Amino acid sequence: MNNRCCCCCISCTAVGIFLSIIFAILIGVLFFFGLVPGITTAIWIALGVAAFAAIVTFVNVLQDRNYDHRSCICEFLRGLIVGIVGTIITAIIALAIPLIPFIVLIAILVGLVAFFLALVISQLVCFLLCKCGND
Repeated sequence: MNNRCCCCCISCTAVGIFLSIIFAILIGVLFFFGLVPGITTAIWIALGVAAFAAIVTFVNVLQDRNYDHRSCICEFLRGLIVGIVGTIITAIIALAIPLIPFIVLIAILVGLVAFFLALVISQLVCFLLCKCGND
């Protein structure tokens, strides 16, 4: 059994969560001060990225029969699912209300969308790096 994936997964996930938090704070603060134009378009793109990540994850879970790849799926599936579901839910909520800068709760909501989007992207990158490293 090849354990190359298991030794780097915790650090890759931890770095992804850390960068997601920083990205969320940055986007939330920039939105609060009105420095993020086109936020509605960005939220629609985040929804599309989450849907794409859900399809990629679903296909990989059903398709991989290789044990090494299956261990990569098991390592990153939790983070991917949390990120995908969180992005979809927060994006739908954000699209349902008017996104007005200078309101703290809306800035927090936009930051949450950014956090979950960054989490999806980082977990997808970690998964692909793990999968490519086990070939």
